[in-house]
Amino acid sequence: MHSNPCPSLPAPRVQRRSGVAVSGALVLVVLATLSAGSAQKGPDKRSGQQPPPAPVTVAQVTTKTVRDVQEFVGTVRALRRVRIGSGVAARVIAKLVRYGDRVEKDQELVRLRGVPTRLQLEGAKQELALRAAEALEAHNGPRPQEIAVAKARLAAAEATVAYQDWSLQQTKELRRQKTTSEDTLRQVLRARDSARAARDEAKAQLELLQAGTRPEEIARADALVEQQKEAVKLLEDHLDKHVIRAPFAAYVSAELTEVGAWLDTGTDVVELLDLDHVEVEAPVPEGLTGQLELGDKVTARLPSLHEHPFEGTVVAIVPDADTRSRTLPVRVRVKNELVAGQPLLKAGMLASVRLAVGEAHAALLVPKDALVLGGPSPVVYVLAGPPKAGVTTVRLVPVTLGFGVGDRQVVSAKGLAAGDSVVVRGNERLRPGQPVRVETEPATGDGREGK
Repeated sequence: MHSNPCPSLPAPRVQRRSGVAVSGALVLVVLATLSAGSAQKGPDKRSGQQPPPAPVTVAQVTTKTVRDVQEFVGTVRALRRVRIGSGVAARVIAKLVRYGDRVEKDQELVRLRGVPTRLQLEGAKQELALRAAEALEAHNGPRPQEIAVAKARLAAAEATVAYQDWSLQQTKELRRQKTTSEDTLRQVLRARDSARAARDEAKAQLELLQAGTRPEEIARADALVEQQKEAVKLLEDHLDKHVIRAPFAAYVSAELTEVGAWLDTGTDVVELLDLDHVEVEAPVPEGLTGQLELGDKVTARLPSLHEHPFEGTVVAIVPDADTRSRTLPVRVRVKNELVAGQPLLKAGMLASVRLAVGEAHAALLVPKDALVLGGPSPVVYVLAGPPKAGVTTVRLVPVTLGFGVGDRQVVSAKGLAAGDSVVVRGNERLRPGQPVRVETEPATGDGREGK
């Protein structure tokens, strides 16, 4: 949209010289005479050429099936309003945000004392290391050196058994000769039996080492490792709850605790508002909501922001009518804008939304850049005829504005039709009947669109 102010001539005034009043009208007559004489000389005697046509870019007027819009008053609401609570019972040792602060996702808000949990976590990690070592030992089985030691012990036990067998034979012979007592024979026999038992034990130990660790023992060792891992995770999660973080990017709307306060599990510490997107909730008569569809593009305006427009989308028609007014809440989601780091749209602000709830009809649409504002009414400049060698003239058409549809504007006007070419660039200084050179040829076709 462009501005095209119209300058005005100064009013005549009376001049006085040597006591004689000279009429302002006489001055205008003189000026008109001089201008006429100048005009007789032509625009430029030296060049003999008219000023070149003004370069312009044009676009076509189109039609589209639209619905008339109505304006409904609503309220700006935060997309999310959440009170963040403590996940553990502990004392506040640091508060890191204040009213109005912008916080990002996972940013720290409050810290709680967590020394006991931290010590328990360190102990659990050491226990996990022990369990992991035992499981590794079970998987690896005995070392070759251990098997070698067991073989040596078995060899020694077998040598002892051989000696005790020989000793027993000798003692029995002596007993027959009655050169030794019965008690001595019994002692030698017991020593032989003990040697055989020691040999059997050494043999069994060697066989166990050679067979390796039992599958049941390996499974038990692995299970103990997994159990301890879960214990560590539980303590890590418990310790992490001692730092309260923002679950999403938001603004702090309330501080609900202070340093030194004791918090029980679930106690609120801060309130957050998600204002990156907001929703304008407006009550719409139930008979009109049937014309709306989710995803409809609408415009929201705020009186406190000088009717600054915001493009939004219908995201919900809440199926909960007010029994007194017979209206349904319609929610329009709007992307917020930042000014000096602060959201332009704030929760609770008064807003209005323009919703398409009228009967469908065909309407003329012109590009918004074609509108020239600033005069008694908006106007557009239309090509007076097809360009010849790229040159033609323009005519001025006053228009009545409707609502916006993307980068185009619904208008009504006499002397404007679908397929007409309107000037969208270079129209700031045009005058009716002025020659122009079309730098971009208008698009072909009738310029009609369906919804």
